[in-house]
Amino acid sequence: MPRLFIKNIQIDPQVLQKGDEGLMTVTLTNIGTDDALDVQVVATGGKKILTGTLSSLGVVKRDAVEAVLFGVYPDRSLKPGSFSFLITATYRDANGTRYEEARTIDIEVLKEQPLIPTEWLIAAGVAAGVLLVLYIVFKGIPGVSR
Repeated sequence: MPRLFIKNIQIDPQVLQKGDEGLMTVTLTNIGTDDALDVQVVATGGKKILTGTLSSLGVVKRDAVEAVLFGVYPDRSLKPGSFSFLITATYRDANGTRYEEARTIDIEVLKEQPLIPTEWLIAAGVAAGVLLVLYIVFKGIPGVSR
C-alpha cells in the first residue's frame, strides 16, 4: 500500500510583501510499500496569492521524495495579514483505492513598501534643512546685504 507524507512546505522568501514574487515548495515522500499513482497536489485558500492551485506528479515510487512548486504572488489589492492554505495530496493504489494526505500552512503578507523608504525621505529633508541653515549662516541670505 502506498503512503504519501507531506514532508515539508517551504515558502521562499519566507516574508512576502504585496506584489512580491516567490515560490511555495511542497515536498512529498512515499513511506509506503507500493507506488502512489495519479498523485495530485492541490492548494486551497488564500485567494489572490498563488498563481496556480493544482500540480500533478503522476507516480511517486515507494521510498521516493518528490517536490512540486506553486508560484506565490500576493496581489497588490490584498489587505496585509496571515492567510491559511490547505495543501492536499491525493493518490491511489494499484487497486484504485483513493487516499489523501493534508497539511495547512500560513503565509504572512506584509504591506507593500514604498520604493524609497520614509526614513530616507525624512533624513534627506533634515539634511537639506541643515545645509540651508549653514549656507545662510556662512554666506547670508541671497539678495540681502549684511
